[in-house]
Formats: sequence, C-alpha cells, structure tokens
Amino acid sequence: MSGKKPENCKLIVSSHNYDNTPSAEELASLLAQIQATGADIVKIATTATEIVDVSRMFQILVHCQEKQVPIIGLVMNDRGFISRVLCPKFGGYLTFGSLEKGKESAPSQPTAADLINVYNIRQIGPDTKVFGIIGNPVGHSKSPILHNEAFRSVGLNAVYVPFLVDDLAKFLSTYSSPDFAGFSCTIPHKEAAVRCCDEVDPIARDIGAVNTIIRKPDGKLVGYNTDYVGAISAIEDGIRGFYMPLYIEPLYYC
Repeated sequence: MSGKKPENCKLIVSSHNYDNTPSAEELASLLAQIQATGADIVKIATTATEIVDVSRMFQILVHCQEKQVPIIGLVMNDRGFISRVLCPKFGGYLTFGSLEKGKESAPSQPTAADLINVYNIRQIGPDTKVFGIIGNPVGHSKSPILHNEAFRSVGLNAVYVPFLVDDLAKFLSTYSSPDFAGFSCTIPHKEAAVRCCDEVDPIARDIGAVNTIIRKPDGKLVGYNTDYVGAISAIEDGIRGFYMPLYIEPLYYC
C-alpha cells in the first residue's frame, strides 16, 4: 500500500464474501494476500450456507493466533452467528455488536448488550467450554439467557449458544472437539439424535427421542431424554392439586 500512516494507527484490511465461505485452503490464500498489503490487522468476513462453514473460520483464527497474526474472522448469516460469540475462544482480535436491535451493520449481528450481558463475551477464552441448543429454527429460544446466567452464577467457565443446524450428523462430526461439551436438542433433530449418539439412555431409546447430548472425555456422545420428567411432573402436580369432594349434591329436575 502506498502512503504513510501514523505510527500509532493500526491498518485493518478486510475482505467480505457475501455468497459463501471458501475452503480452508482458499481462506489461507486470502489471508496471505491481505497480509501482503501490509495490514496490521486482517479482517475476513464470509457467509454461512450451513453451520459447519464456521469451523473453517475457526481453523484460520487458530492458525493466526499460533503465528501471532491479528485477525478478525466472522461468518455472516444466522448459521454463522456462533462465529460472533466464540471468536475470542479461537483467537479472534475482536467482534462486532450493534448499538441496538434493528441497527445491525451485517446479517445476524448481535447487539453489544447481548454479547456482554447474555454471552458474557469478556470472559470467553481458550479454556471456555461450549454448550448450546441445536434446532431449526432456534433463534427464538430463551435457553442462552437461562443457561448463561446459570453458568455465571456458579462461576463456570462456559458459554451457551444457539446452533442453527440443518444436518445433525454433519454438525456433530464437525464440532467434535471436547471443548464442545454438550447440547440441548430440539425440533426437528430429537429423533435423529438417537441415531447420532454413541450411547443412548434406555428411557430415551424407548421414547425414541433425545433432547440432551453430553460429550464424554473420550469423545463419545451420550443421549438422554429429560422431556418426560417435566411432562410426568406436571401431571403429578396437577393430580395433587385436583380436589374432588367425597359427596356431590345430586341434581334435581322438575
């Protein structure tokens, strides 16, 4: 690049792909091209057509962290949302949040308030465990609010994010690191989860649906069903609260 910038000024050179997320090799080549411009900070933004695309961006972030190359790596679209929250875990230089909902500068950009207050992004680092809810749709779920507050209250170094997933088996095989430690599973993947888990609790197998997946230290996935507990508890509470008098006045008709 021509010209001279002030010594205390950092130059960010960016590339935006609004169609897809290239292969890992293509991303590496793009990284080299941007570095060759003399950039102090590299920025690469791509678009997710499926959530597994984000894994390639995470690979680039890790590579740059190892090489001490400052990089902003984000994946746009609902299926790329996790890149905006998890980037600190994989070495991203920064992320972006809108000042308020409805004023986003890119698709599926969270608000700065949600990044801080819901996802506790300032505490996310390499050792942070990742949990989340798998579904399609999933953006309406209140689970991230509830679980992240629970993690915060007990001091657990973990974050809970929404995973918008089309192909469950592909998702689980792609995000197979022990750092992706567990998932809630909702519609339409509960039945497919039975087939995707290495082990399934007998009750969940009998029901034919899994709504909770835990990754064991050896990498195996264990599936459980907790829906039935809530359903039965609600029925039992209802029965206990139902009062039937022993004697009922007869009805008289004239």
